[in-house]
Amino acid sequence: FIKDVCNIVNKIFGLKPKRGKRTGDIVFYSKTLYKAFQELFYAAEPYAAENKCLPAWMLNLPLEKQKEILIGWWRGDKGYTTSRVLANQMREICLRLNIVPNMANGT
Repeated sequence: FIKDVCNIVNKIFGLKPKRGKRTGDIVFYSKTLYKAFQELFYAAEPYAAENKCLPAWMLNLPLEKQKEILIGWWRGDKGYTTSRVLANQMREICLRLNIVPNMANGT
């Protein structure tokens, strides 16, 4: 999956990855992408895991595309998030895909 991400980002944006601090981390340096991801994938500041979200338009995508979002989330984070907003959004996608999610509360 890491190779896939690296190839896609290189093909679309012309960026090559740098090594991350942890195994499996992929780091790309781009102010443009950094700002775009802040605007698209965070509900509020600080731009940290607990504030991650999907843009509203992604919740209206066709089911086949939402399936790919769910697959990507599972492959990347194993279905884990500290963001309540993202957890609820992913639950909504699961339900649209006729998957009954089991949402564990870590608190």
